[in-house]
Amino acid sequence: GKLTYLTTTFGSDQYVFFPDSMVATAHDFLTTAQNTGTLFPDITGKDADLRWYPDEDRFHIKKRSENFHLFRDRTSLNGNLILSPEGMYADGTFILPDATLWSNTFVLTDKTFSADTANFTVTAENKGSERLLADQVRAQIDIDRGSGIFQGLSDTIHLQFPENRYITSLDHLTWNINRRTISLTNNHTSDDPYL
Repeated sequence: GKLTYLTTTFGSDQYVFFPDSMVATAHDFLTTAQNTGTLFPDITGKDADLRWYPDEDRFHIKKRSENFHLFRDRTSLNGNLILSPEGMYADGTFILPDATLWSNTFVLTDKTFSADTANFTVTAENKGSERLLADQVRAQIDIDRGSGIFQGLSDTIHLQFPENRYITSLDHLTWNINRRTISLTNNHTSDDPYL
């Protein structure tokens, strides 16, 4: 049958209710985007383990075999989701054209996702080889604007360009997803030997 929680509807053959929770395996689910009040992105998914904790008002969605598709199928998530009245959270790897972004905690809205600590990798088109690596960054991705903004957790972002065997540091990185360009900015002086 169908079960709806907030803006998400799940389809499953069986829901098992316990005194403190509900468990199920969803054959599919659909989250409808909400752009007022608590913001939620649109998501479609298949084959997910579900666990709902009513006392905590948290609904956990764990990937089983297929990535979840978000933001009108402009990105996918190889990971897990948590729904709550306060918002939507994720962990795992977001897969975008030519890039991946990994974090233990993403915050999702109707048009964006962000992380206080993330690893960002730009890959070569259709090759999968790593072109740019930026670890331990704050990340803000706006899917509608096609932009990503990255800042270091400390004063700098340490960047690696593996194909060029080059390492550098800077304090700001701006990614234009649509134009497939990255702007590197350094506004600080530092004792960092790579700056």
